[in-house]
Amino acid sequence: MKRTTEFLKAEIAGILRVSAKSLSSTRPLAEYGMDSLMGVELGLATQDTLGDDLPMSALGDDSTIEGIATMLVDHIKASGGAQ
Repeated sequence: MKRTTEFLKAEIAGILRVSAKSLSSTRPLAEYGMDSLMGVELGLATQDTLGDDLPMSALGDDSTIEGIATMLVDHIKASGGAQ
């Protein structure tokens, strides 16, 4: 889970053009200004790197990096993949 969280932090930091260290895993992404187009960009990066789709529903107003990481890890494990 830690690797997935760090991956998401790095991708989101790149999208938002901020330092990954400035992102909290428990703060809602909407508070950082993450919008739907940025969510699409994150979804594409997730697909390319992890081979798993990130549903747009995962990027609601209250979505956090930690919550998305948990969802991705659970989905990957359920589909027989490895983190």
